[in-house]
Amino acid sequence: MHTDIVLAVALGLVLALVNTLWGMRTARRAMRHAAPAFMKIFFVGMGIRMLVLLGAVVGALLLLPVHAPVFVGTLVGAYILGLVAEVIVLQYKGS
Repeated sequence: MHTDIVLAVALGLVLALVNTLWGMRTARRAMRHAAPAFMKIFFVGMGIRMLVLLGAVVGALLLLPVHAPVFVGTLVGAYILGLVAEVIVLQYKGS
């Protein structure tokens, strides 16, 4: 396997994992508050996460020798799995 493909897969998985863990942590913190505060904490946290993730993706595509389609495909696939895991964990923690 080529180095650029291995780097693309690894980086996509790491970014998605960090995003998922950060999201779970933010949601758990937000769950300690009433609904209006929860919404603010959750959505501000999501906005910050999206901006950081966008910066990381743009930076990786511009600065690193990654295979772009593999990187984006891995990131999107792992991101979706992370969202599913986040919803499942938060569903059980919230009930």
